[in-house]
Amino acid sequence: MWSVSVRPQAARDLDRAPERVRDEALDMLEALGDDPNAVGAAPMRGRRGLYRVYLGEGYRMVYHLEPASQQVAVLRIAHRSTVYS
Repeated sequence: MWSVSVRPQAARDLDRAPERVRDEALDMLEALGDDPNAVGAAPMRGRRGLYRVYLGEGYRMVYHLEPASQQVAVLRIAHRSTVYS
């Protein structure tokens, strides 16, 4: 079981997201705790340890994976036009 933490920025992003995206994000958070490698995420190029996963309606979740300590830190949950900035 992996430990999942949501950073303050990601929590604010989640509050602002449409309801369907929030529901999908909450399901994804649960799945990340079970196995972050099985959620269909893609590693981000040029950013070691960062992954992104599609949530729907153009939204992405960006998270940092620390395999040694089995920790996942969710950094952002936002529309693709702003999530990477």
